[in-house]
Amino acid sequence: MRRLLERQFRTFIRLNRWRREHLTGAGNAMLAVAMLSIFGIFSLSSPLIPLFWTVVAALLTTTTIGWFFRPVLKATLDVPAKAERGERIVFEILLENLSRWPAFEMFFQFEGSPEHWREAGDRPAIAVLGAGETGKIRFHVRPLKRGSYPWAVVRCSTEFPLRLVRWRQMLDIQGELLVLPAFRPLHEMELFSSAPSILGEEFSVAPTTGESTDYLGAREYQEGVPVRRWDYACWARTGKPAVREYEDSQHGSAAILIDPFYSSAPGEEVPAFEAMLSLAAALAEATIDGGRHLNSVYLGDQPVDLGEFAADQVDRLLEALAIAAPSAIDLTPSLSDRIDAIALEADAVYCLFSCWDASRERLCNALNQEAARVVPLVLGTDLHGLPAGVAAIDPARISVFEEDL
Repeated sequence: MRRLLERQFRTFIRLNRWRREHLTGAGNAMLAVAMLSIFGIFSLSSPLIPLFWTVVAALLTTTTIGWFFRPVLKATLDVPAKAERGERIVFEILLENLSRWPAFEMFFQFEGSPEHWREAGDRPAIAVLGAGETGKIRFHVRPLKRGSYPWAVVRCSTEFPLRLVRWRQMLDIQGELLVLPAFRPLHEMELFSSAPSILGEEFSVAPTTGESTDYLGAREYQEGVPVRRWDYACWARTGKPAVREYEDSQHGSAAILIDPFYSSAPGEEVPAFEAMLSLAAALAEATIDGGRHLNSVYLGDQPVDLGEFAADQVDRLLEALAIAAPSAIDLTPSLSDRIDAIALEADAVYCLFSCWDASRERLCNALNQEAARVVPLVLGTDLHGLPAGVAAIDPARISVFEEDL
């Protein structure tokens, strides 16, 4: 029945769809006036006839002019491929007018409301963009969730010239944004009062801004010289590649185990798991900045590819953590076959657990047979009766992201 009605009233349905898409509120009001005044056609002396033709002429003229000056744009995105969760970023869209005619009074906004970021500031707008000219708009956004997300479709709309008819163009932005977990330097986290004695004296940090005690400063990059860690802040200030320089006073290597065992619905965010990823990133950064080698990182029972160069290890770990998800399956027992690989040449193994039970205790005992030191850290709020040497950490002490900011 529905298909029959659609075939019989196909023209009417298409006209109504065009009306909903293109007519503004004022345009719909004028169309309603025209429909009411059409009854005056049956009386040649009715004063509604001139009104009808005036309204129809205004709508047709506005539609014709708007069609000629509608936006025909080519969009190119200029934005970093990665951003930290909660970071306020500005990305630009370069626009080229491909039409033979100029475009006027264009407004831009995201089609729909992307769930993974929040917009800030006013809607971008361009008053005039001549034929063949290029322009630029800026969006201010703040990623709200970790993960890899395609860029949202940007809708360009104009109601030129009389705000009666609306013309739109959807700009499909290619590419995606990788949102990394947010974390603070380890020394800024108030984990527990005896952090150095539990984590190790190598994590005793000086009160300077996020640098280890053997940090000497930043210097310009010299080609061919091995890089331990890039100094991106200095690089941005000077415009030249810069590296962090350290005194080689510490040696050794470390491994990190991340336990993703959290039962949750698909797509649901688990605050304790987010805190665990932030702590893992902070531990990795402190390890590298302290002059030690990050030997391996296991996410569940899968190793993370850290690459060969220390300068890239933290960045590659963050990329892996960006797409990590909690697991409803306890993967800890399967790690018993990987003890040798985990503890290989590792002076310390930092185990980030979601809970404490017999299987995790057996894992730590097995690691103690191979590694010089095993540091079990359990993230949770109601943790009591943990054995000596097992530290409980409140996830709220690690979190750096507040949605209401």
